[in-house]
Amino acid sequence: MKKYKYVLFVLLFLQAAQTKAQIAIISTLTPSSTASSKALDLRVRGVNTHFQQGVTALSFVSSSNKSYSPRLFISNTVTATITIPAGLPPDHYNITLATRSEYVTAGFDVFSTPVGALNADIQVLPMEAISLKNIDLTNPKATPVLFLTNIYNNDTPRTVNISIAVTSGSKGLLGTISRKGVYISASATVNFTNRDYDAIKTNGAVPGTPGYDFLNSVELTGVFPPDNYTYVITVTDVNTRQSVTASSTTTLTNNFTNPALITPGAGFMDHPPAEYNPLPLFQWFGQNDRYDFAIYETRPGQTPEEAARNVPVYRQPDVSGNSLLYPNSAEKLIDGRTYAWQVQGKVPTANGIRYLPSEVYRFIYTNAIRQGIRLVSSVKVTPEEVTLAAGAQCKFTAVCYDENNIVIPDAKPVWSVSPGVGSITQDGVYTAGTGGNTVAVLVTAGTATEFSTVTISLDILSAYRNPYTGFVKKLFGLQ
Repeated sequence: MKKYKYVLFVLLFLQAAQTKAQIAIISTLTPSSTASSKALDLRVRGVNTHFQQGVTALSFVSSSNKSYSPRLFISNTVTATITIPAGLPPDHYNITLATRSEYVTAGFDVFSTPVGALNADIQVLPMEAISLKNIDLTNPKATPVLFLTNIYNNDTPRTVNISIAVTSGSKGLLGTISRKGVYISASATVNFTNRDYDAIKTNGAVPGTPGYDFLNSVELTGVFPPDNYTYVITVTDVNTRQSVTASSTTTLTNNFTNPALITPGAGFMDHPPAEYNPLPLFQWFGQNDRYDFAIYETRPGQTPEEAARNVPVYRQPDVSGNSLLYPNSAEKLIDGRTYAWQVQGKVPTANGIRYLPSEVYRFIYTNAIRQGIRLVSSVKVTPEEVTLAAGAQCKFTAVCYDENNIVIPDAKPVWSVSPGVGSITQDGVYTAGTGGNTVAVLVTAGTATEFSTVTISLDILSAYRNPYTGFVKKLFGLQ
């Protein structure tokens, strides 16, 4: 039961505030359509998914039940190389990725280009964040590639006008960009990125309009608010007025919260606690898919910044999850030495990877056998879960056990809360912070860490009186 509660809490904590259900989904499929007889790389990005190389299987099945088995490569996203066979009828297809009992599905369209027809598609590149500094309206050529467009012409030469409307799920139309007078040869395809569009019109001239509110939010936070963003391309023949449309949607999470370390150790403002396990379990909270981990031996008088510039005793890049067990193959920790460690969250953005460093923790490794110390092997905390109103208090208690499950009465557990919503005393009295949050009350004793889940109820009336609190502030990254 406790294990189940742990999994449930982690899912609740890691998800963005506006997520209503912890469901594995495909958030981005790039591209979402193609013409027949085209070879392409298909990129799939999932939310709450657990893709694994050699485990995840991909199926590509049409509505008429024709199936294909493309090659599959797992990284931070999933890349599948699919060749659309010549003569394949235009149809809607389902792409499903199966990882053990986890299934995620997205739609994919194959279209033909008959004589006299235009076709277009737009592919928004998968990324987690777009910041204000990514967008340079005075120099579009310097802007990172955010999307690609393809226009197919299987007819005599023609000239078209192209426009792209950008909408957000919560605010509607944000603005449009366009390119006029594009000449396309007979039976040809033209390709553009966002760098190639030169006319930008925002729907933000009047206060109260969606674009105006959106731009104010971006100026305030420096990033696009977490939301679903849809790009719709419209291509119109200037002579015949024939037009075609296509769309693509991407999800931005802007998980710019720095990781919070849990155990072992403490910040440099505190005396470094003893760590008795020669193979410590390093744990942290964070909202990223990947972390870089490093541990350093420190010298007396060093600051956290200086310690993190030492030569690492051990380094592990691209850690998935929120913990790392110090491997037996790594350099052995030396009795009496002080060590510092840190993780850096990795966020894919329009300008590449952004690194979010945690605080630097330190500890003194102490040989427990030499010290004759009875080690805490497990700890039980009560209550296991509780719901509190903002400002309310709850007294938590912890009982520590050794490896033989015998109580250690003189153990001194350390209390903390993560994320830092509310406060807790070292005798276990927690005072709830802002409503609408879920936090972990953590207790650490020796090598053992346990927690209770606290749900802080939302004051709906207060949120109504002040629309910039609670859910709204979370939604737009203002907390």
